Amino acid sequence: MASVDIRGLEKRYGSTVRALRNIDIHIDSGSFFTLLGPSGCGKTTLLRSIAGFLTPDSGEIHIGGQRIDAVPAHRRDIGMVFQDYAIFPHLSVAANVGFGLKNRGISGQALRQRVAEALATVQLDAYAERMPSALSGGQQQRVGLARAMVIRPQLLLMDEPLSNLDAKLRLELREDIRDIQKQLGITTIYVTHDQEEALVISDRICVMNQGVVEQIGTPWEIYKIPRRRFVAGFVGAMNFFPTRRDGGAVSLLGAAVAGAAPGDAEAAVRPEDIAIVRPGIAAPPGLRLAAKVAKLSFMGREAQYTLTAADGSVILVHLPNPERSLLSESGHAMEIVIPWDRIVWFDRASGDRVGA
Repeated sequence: MASVDIRGLEKRYGSTVRALRNIDIHIDSGSFFTLLGPSGCGKTTLLRSIAGFLTPDSGEIHIGGQRIDAVPAHRRDIGMVFQDYAIFPHLSVAANVGFGLKNRGISGQALRQRVAEALATVQLDAYAERMPSALSGGQQQRVGLARAMVIRPQLLLMDEPLSNLDAKLRLELREDIRDIQKQLGITTIYVTHDQEEALVISDRICVMNQGVVEQIGTPWEIYKIPRRRFVAGFVGAMNFFPTRRDGGAVSLLGAAVAGAAPGDAEAAVRPEDIAIVRPGIAAPPGLRLAAKVAKLSFMGREAQYTLTAADGSVILVHLPNPERSLLSESGHAMEIVIPWDRIVWFDRASGDRVGA
């Protein structure tokens, strides 16, 4: 186990593309740390810089208190799990897993024991003599994970390891990866563009955008307390509404905003925080609006409404465990309440959160 410190890291491609811009990150020893962001945000560039496959233009990388950005990749004591499995098709499962150990001079009974332990950890001990072509995609990825772990690295890097798998297998394998990481206590840096995957699997998440760090926090903090507009919009669904100021009054969706509201700001609220007004059920204090159903998507455990307000604004509402009577067709009118205490505000110019 080892902590990771990245200080002022910069990486450019040519004279115009700044793939990484002044990256400062601390990762606790033994934690599961996820780099999350859209394609092209710099997360894989950062991972490959840590691995030693890319050379940063400036900045420092420290692992376990030792600076390693000038150390060759093969001497960094790092395990790597790739998106495309990267296992040798001509070697058996056991030979694939033991490949890194042989390169470290380990052989004989010690090698066989380490390989057997690694395969048992990823539940492939019965497949040791099979060839990769006889394995499913999920099993091949487990081989890649075992090969990365068997060398007992101080740091494990994973570059979108589940992106080539089907949805059901992704869910199963992400739970296994997290369980194995907890069991072994290896400091892990994981790259994904899947928000739900990041929320489920991580101790801490670093949201990146256009080469910069937008926010670092626990999954709860990233989802519930977004500090930047980009984070609020990228992680989960979010409604954004502009405010209008007329003299000293601020209006939102055509209605006056109660209490003090930021001046040049944008309001944001999660779809699940908006209440549908129903007889006999008390609505929370907030902005009450009439709207029409433009679209309804029933997803089993919840319904997703796309509503149109009187001023033409589109509002997304999520309702858990919907009753059949609430599965309204398009054009149906309903009332909603946007609770005051669920609205967060972002400065239009900077994108920073305003207030608590």
